Amino acid sequence: MQRRKQIKAYHFTVEGQTEALYLKRLKELINEQANANCKVDFTIKKCERDHPLRYAKSLGLGVEEVYHCIDYEGGTEDYSKNLANILRDLIAARKEKGIKYHLCYSNLTFELWIILHKADCRSYKANQDKYLKDINNAFKIKFECLNDYKKEVNFKKLLSSITLTDIENAIKRAKDIDAYNANTYKPIKSGLSKGVFGDTYFENNPSLNFHKLVEKILKQCGLLK
Repeated sequence: MQRRKQIKAYHFTVEGQTEALYLKRLKELINEQANANCKVDFTIKKCERDHPLRYAKSLGLGVEEVYHCIDYEGGTEDYSKNLANILRDLIAARKEKGIKYHLCYSNLTFELWIILHKADCRSYKANQDKYLKDINNAFKIKFECLNDYKKEVNFKKLLSSITLTDIENAIKRAKDIDAYNANTYKPIKSGLSKGVFGDTYFENNPSLNFHKLVEKILKQCGLLK
């Protein structure tokens, strides 16, 4: 009789639909793998920029870690303030609830991480719309605008073309960006206590640490060494 696989639970807060849909696709891919050492269950909560602490307070006992996934969109005063508010809440959640609340970011936007599944994306982007050409080239599609790409039906179709091999390649490409930034720029202290992603981030564009979250999950499932 085949032994039933353990289920590992993960908790996420996200700002947008694309992050939520991506995580659902990741869950689907992991749970399809016969060689995974466990299955996963993802709880994904839409959360306003400055409300992670409110979500943490709503959680019951037994939740030890939550991952807050954001577009950093650094470079402007408004986004710097928003990030400061988010970090304040994540730090407060650790102090008040004892929850390890981690920051998972993509700068300029989550589209950076999506493109990396199929191609490199190493150039500075002035705004979100500048990612459209890279998305079309990487996935061999022809969206007329970024809003078309973000429509649920279109984004789900794009996600259906992503495989675990693509995710492994995205992690490798993100690590290349990481290495370049570490050798080129000075990291910013986040104020978070050291944890799975450390306590620093890069405000330069492009930069991200979302791949570290995905890598951690795949390793815990036995799908990455």
